[in-house]
Amino acid sequence: MTCTSAGLPAPRILWSKKLDNGNRQLLSENATLTLISMRAEDSGIYVCEGNNPVGKDRKEVKLTVQGKQQLKRVLSFRFKQ
Repeated sequence: MTCTSAGLPAPRILWSKKLDNGNRQLLSENATLTLISMRAEDSGIYVCEGNNPVGKDRKEVKLTVQGKQQLKRVLSFRFKQ
């Protein structure tokens, strides 16, 4: 999954997954999150967050793993300036 953003200075991108206890598990510190050999347990809410000194924004995507299909989503957002 890829998260794109725009802002000055360029935002730092983080991917995480929401856990059942409400916390988030950090998965990646770049714009692309690659999930390999996905299983049903990988289903859930994934969060792309971008931040810079001006502010931050985040978007969530629900990923459902079914069988052996490959799923790909592109998530993009812009920061308010």
